Amino acid sequence: MPPQEMKSAPWLEGTLFIDMTTKRIVWAEESEGCYLPRLINALIELTWPGWTAIWSPEGTRGTLRATGADTDIIYTDHSFKDLGDFDAASDMAPWTISNETDAFSCTTENNKTITWGNYIDLENIALLGPNKMHTLVNKVIQGCNEGKPWQWNLQTHNKQPEKGIHIDYINKTIKWWSIYEDDWAINPFNALWPGWTLHSKGDNYEWHENITGYKMRDWKQDVAQCKNSLTQTIKQGIRTGSARRFAHLGSCPSMGR
Repeated sequence: MPPQEMKSAPWLEGTLFIDMTTKRIVWAEESEGCYLPRLINALIELTWPGWTAIWSPEGTRGTLRATGADTDIIYTDHSFKDLGDFDAASDMAPWTISNETDAFSCTTENNKTITWGNYIDLENIALLGPNKMHTLVNKVIQGCNEGKPWQWNLQTHNKQPEKGIHIDYINKTIKWWSIYEDDWAINPFNALWPGWTLHSKGDNYEWHENITGYKMRDWKQDVAQCKNSLTQTIKQGIRTGSARRFAHLGSCPSMGR
């Protein structure tokens, strides 16, 4: 089946594109988020000498684009839910911090950058639109100016962030990184943030560190976690079915989303 005819692509949990002409492997999967995808790329390139491995943070959409397919004729769902009142943004606000702390930052029109931690839902950010999002940012800035401990360096972070986003109101750009693939927000972003551009930075959390000035993740911890996860997988041997795989999901500390 030609890639442009894969109408069920939006529901696929993983895809792999092997390009024999350029020696590229492009892949996407609903991973467990146990470690940085770049570590898997490095292992693939080690066992496939001369090849380049590329992880698609935009899921199967990115894998299909690598084949040259027009994803606009495949991802055709442009119906978006109404989030209603502004309070819908409170789940991302620093005054309602959850156990899962991602990295949220914003540069305002006066070139002030503010960073805080809370769970990030890219789809909800897209659905809020730039104006409601701007209202939230201004509320955070006002609280910080009043002495509230909402800035990243004043918060307690119990784990490494698994996702980060930066909204730039000067250049009208939204950039995000993640160790999970995520493509549900792309259509609403395109529809509800006119004049803005959306960029994925893959798992490049270092880029976000440079913008905010705050440390996000620990490279040695990521490598150790990847090694431990692979070691446990090898010990399990050949798995005969999905039920057995499901039984081992609890071994990853990032599961339970």
